[in-house]
Amino acid sequence: MKYVITLIIIIIVSISAFFLNIFSVQERVFYRVPGLEDTIKINKYYYFNKKTVIKNILNDYNVNFLPNTQFLKLNLSKIKLKSREEGGFDKFGSFSIDLHDSNLLITTKYGWNFKVNLKNLKGKKDKETIEVDLIKSNFFQNKNKKIFHIMDTTIYEGNLYVYFVKDENNCKTVNISVAKVDLEFLDFKDFFNSKECQNNEIQIGKITSYNKNGSPGILFTVNNVFRDQPENYLSQNNESIFGKIVFINLNSKEKSIFSSGHRAPQGLFVENDLILSTEHGPKGGDEINKIIFGENYGWPIASYGDYYIKTDQTNSKIYSKKPYYNKNHEELGFKEPIYAFVPSIGISEIIKLPNQFSPHFQNNFLIGSLNGKSLYRVKFSENFNKLLFVEKIFIGSRIRDLKYSKETNTILLALEYDGQIALINKIN
Repeated sequence: MKYVITLIIIIIVSISAFFLNIFSVQERVFYRVPGLEDTIKINKYYYFNKKTVIKNILNDYNVNFLPNTQFLKLNLSKIKLKSREEGGFDKFGSFSIDLHDSNLLITTKYGWNFKVNLKNLKGKKDKETIEVDLIKSNFFQNKNKKIFHIMDTTIYEGNLYVYFVKDENNCKTVNISVAKVDLEFLDFKDFFNSKECQNNEIQIGKITSYNKNGSPGILFTVNNVFRDQPENYLSQNNESIFGKIVFINLNSKEKSIFSSGHRAPQGLFVENDLILSTEHGPKGGDEINKIIFGENYGWPIASYGDYYIKTDQTNSKIYSKKPYYNKNHEELGFKEPIYAFVPSIGISEIIKLPNQFSPHFQNNFLIGSLNGKSLYRVKFSENFNKLLFVEKIFIGSRIRDLKYSKETNTILLALEYDGQIALINKIN
């Protein structure tokens, strides 16, 4: 019976969309704006047409679909990646991207490195395919997908740092290897190996460079996600690196805990002394945090998300009568997030968008999302203590990594599971 009802609803919606498209009235209105020589042409719709009906069925009215944003039209091209050696990239799952000179470097989850010149990407149309070149290395390319997986990469002072999790006898450790960037062969050497391990899956991590008090180093995040097992959390244990942001001094190779009380930070932005982190919450409560040395961010004691819903023997959902986590960080001595997304968006990378991209996007940041399948354009207050606005821009794919190319004035997105690179440019 329920299938019949569903079919009837689909038929009614389809017929309605068809007739709305036929009888919609479109008027082109001309506006003259004081101070502007050009006349602005705006298509004004008095009724929904088929496209707007379908879009609003699939998403809420606040979502902007590319090419439209609130103030600017953009062009989105999703380019399929393939290589002679490995074929399509969809089988790799997630991958990270870096920019080096005029090249985009791609590192897959299981240890393969590829390159493609940005000029070859420029002008590619949506759904086209581009072949990338394999960079040979002494890094073990993981074909059985069980020994390790790469979480992130970064380039600093001509060196490529690869941050990965290694699994030996169900003991998972975090590790970093480094190689001088050579587009013909990458000769990796060990940089950091954690002695501490855990048997829970380590899903997320981010790595970037940072200068601490005049000392150059590497900053990286270590997640501590034990779903529904809060007694196992190490985020509040200062003897553990799990649930922390860690700094390694490049000169002395000494490591230190930079901040604690983290669940799963996936994005890191560094500019001078400013550090911003994006962090996955539990059920709800993805955070944007301003990271300050020595501070504690509360996990798993405080969160604007909550405990994952349990299920009983009848497969019915069991809701708690009161919040499991404290909803006030500050009163417990923890740092409050700048902003928390409720519900969660599957928050990923954060980058600053240079002002040269567009006069409409000044002092803006971009935040990627996984299950949200959207970009979020945001602007912070001058002291980075709050968000002034958030604009959601629907992309339709899981965004694992983000970069901006000054050379081509292009935003580049790593679309995991799709095996695609997305290019976002202004429409002139």
